[in-house]
Amino acid sequence: MESPIRILLISPNETEVELFSQALAKSQIGTYQFHGCSMPQVGLTLLEQESCDLCFLNYEQKGLVTGLDIIAKVTANGVSVPMILLEESENSYIDQKALEVGAADYLSKDQLTPSLLERSIRYALRRAIGLKELKSLFDATFEGIIIHDFDGRIVEANQRAGQILGVSPGSMVGSCLCSYFDERSQKVAMEHIQDHQQDPNRFIHATGIRIQDAQPFEVEIFTKNYSRFGNKMRLTSIRDTSERKEMEAQILHQDRLASAGLLASSLAHEIGTPLGVIRGRAEILGMNSRNDGRTKRNLNIIMAQIDRVSKLIRSLLNLTRTENPMGAGPISVVSVIYDVLDLVAHDLKKLEVEVEISIDEQTLVLAEEDPLHQVILNLLVNSIHAIEEAMRGGRKTNHALHIFSTRERDHWVISITDTGCGITKENISHLFKPFFTTKEVGKGTGLGLATAYRIVHSWGGKITVESQEGVGSTFHITMRAIDSIKREGPSPDLATNLDGNPR
Repeated sequence: MESPIRILLISPNETEVELFSQALAKSQIGTYQFHGCSMPQVGLTLLEQESCDLCFLNYEQKGLVTGLDIIAKVTANGVSVPMILLEESENSYIDQKALEVGAADYLSKDQLTPSLLERSIRYALRRAIGLKELKSLFDATFEGIIIHDFDGRIVEANQRAGQILGVSPGSMVGSCLCSYFDERSQKVAMEHIQDHQQDPNRFIHATGIRIQDAQPFEVEIFTKNYSRFGNKMRLTSIRDTSERKEMEAQILHQDRLASAGLLASSLAHEIGTPLGVIRGRAEILGMNSRNDGRTKRNLNIIMAQIDRVSKLIRSLLNLTRTENPMGAGPISVVSVIYDVLDLVAHDLKKLEVEVEISIDEQTLVLAEEDPLHQVILNLLVNSIHAIEEAMRGGRKTNHALHIFSTRERDHWVISITDTGCGITKENISHLFKPFFTTKEVGKGTGLGLATAYRIVHSWGGKITVESQEGVGSTFHITMRAIDSIKREGPSPDLATNLDGNPR
């Protein structure tokens, strides 16, 4: 070590402290700073503050405390200072217990020599460096690792486990592992971690509860037997599968959209032409019906329904948009928002909905103007319908619509929050699927959100939703910021989605 080694001795015997100091002076350990401490509590504080590089402890201390007690306490608190226990004469029982509670070495004072002291110090410091590297590796793993007994009581956890569960690793020590799962998963998880004959290749799925926000998330749990300081323990690996499942859901969603696209292409060809002929004939009949008002009304109904079917086919064709952003360019979100608000201003005024807009005027995104109008309009209309539903449910007043933008690295997130009826948890997972709708028959085709999702996805963006039933919903549209594209140079790679996968 380049700096002097800071050595602490915790011993109630001042004469012993002096003899120990003399032995250190005769050893070959190099430069060091020595400090003797006769009070166990003071020594414990120094250890917990890691005010030394190495600590020797006499087994016998003042009061009811022993050197073993001090080592066990500071080790449980995560102190990494190597500690060496000193005993009057060799005692195999104390030797074994010292290693079990975390001591780096055990020395008998009646056999202590300067060379043995130097060797013990050298080995303890080298072992401490190795343990620190192992600890670093332990914390650097991609999976959460938790060491616990067969009752699930946690004795150690790595940083990744804390990140997954939303709590600091230190605060997990002493708690029960099963307390971090929901009620349905606790029994299964406890049976799994208590199984002494556990197959390390077997794992279970469970639902965890993230402490920081009480949000549920899916995990996989692997558990195997583990020996720690001679004690039989369990080592459990926790893997957060939420992101993987979200990716799988996106792939499945894209497959469904592709299937809908094939259907739309067939419909456009097989139905579009006959519909055009029927509408043309209806127009001719309308012109030839002269003053027959009833016939004209019926013909107008026929043409209106034909137009409705044609519109449905056009909506389906939007799902077949090629994911080619070549037509996309810099679009001002503020301009689009105000244009769309003009279209729905009458409905908002009629419902007495307060509108708040917090959009940065410099919010330029990679998009196409008309399709972005369609996306925003679809979301605003849905918000208006949700507010109407909330009013029918009894919440008549104090409704609001908040449209705001936030910057996340190279993307702008446009958020639309309403105070409507909200969306049930069951429906959220189906929200962007083609033909899924919660509206009454004849009032919705189930293509609006699916089309909006497809359009935004074609620009390398995404749409997500947060909702609380009976309170309201927030839709987030994430799109590439134009200034970030400029920073990347004149030929940016636009064929990359937000999840990093090539399109």
